[in-house]
Amino acid sequence: MIYQKITTYLIAGLSIFLLFSCDPSQIIRIENTTDAEANIEFVFKEGKRYYRFEDQIKENRLKINLASDAQNSMKEFYFRMGHWRVQNSLDSLVGMIKSIKITTKNSTQTFKGKQQLHAFFEERITGSRDEIILIDLK
Repeated sequence: MIYQKITTYLIAGLSIFLLFSCDPSQIIRIENTTDAEANIEFVFKEGKRYYRFEDQIKENRLKINLASDAQNSMKEFYFRMGHWRVQNSLDSLVGMIKSIKITTKNSTQTFKGKQQLHAFFEERITGSRDEIILIDLK
């Protein structure tokens, strides 16, 4: 009886430990929160690996058009496991991108260069475990 209770507590404790010790998936989430279509275009450096973008890239470019309706206003890309603030994680993402261009009905913004791209992504890290980069097209 005592051994059964101890075993139950050990299994429960181990399960909770494993549940909370696992790294989350790194995600880039792009959302359109405007009242019209918006898009974002990633231009990648030649010869770099593109991770989860590869199947959608045309000539080193990935253009994502997002509608304003709830069903078509978001796109997510899953990378590897871990936090975006872990060393080299954000650097590897920045290292493969040449520029980012965001176009809405009211404005166009372009981000280029290592410092500007790093700041762009760093400002958008969110989530309870810093696992999401949220790019909000406003």
